Amino acid sequence: SLTTADKPPASSSPMWLEAQRQDLYQRLSSLRELARSIDSLTADVHMACELFSMSLFVSPIDTQKFVGRCGAEESQVVAPSLQYWAGSDERRYARWHAGQVLRAARNMIPAHIQGFRAISVYQACLTLALPHLLSGSGRQPLVRSGEMMMERDMTGGNQQTTASALP
Repeated sequence: SLTTADKPPASSSPMWLEAQRQDLYQRLSSLRELARSIDSLTADVHMACELFSMSLFVSPIDTQKFVGRCGAEESQVVAPSLQYWAGSDERRYARWHAGQVLRAARNMIPAHIQGFRAISVYQACLTLALPHLLSGSGRQPLVRSGEMMMERDMTGGNQQTTASALP
């Protein structure tokens, strides 16, 4: 029998976590609607609300780990949970909100998409690409330790930054 000290706290209960997520999601939706009703839903407010809503359905930390930000080992550790996520309804919600982040960015001056805005766009793009990235069998991390490769586009001679596996 478990003693009180051995029992997990109520905050680790899946039902409690789901209730907290639903409450946060409802509050973000209310904030977004309030801002819209008083004509103060700026692109920044819209982007922030959508990014936070997206983050309720997919972990930005796990997506970073999956693309190799923390190394190949961490990428392999989070892959199974993201595979499960890719088959869930949470994927649809996360991707919808990711699209809304990009929609908000479209309403901004491109030169002003820096800092938090740029990170929001990056996270949204990762979320949108994640199901495709997960579909590769036996894939290697896209980048190792944040490094990027430059590859020459053979059709036009333009350089493109690609996220391909490093040797």
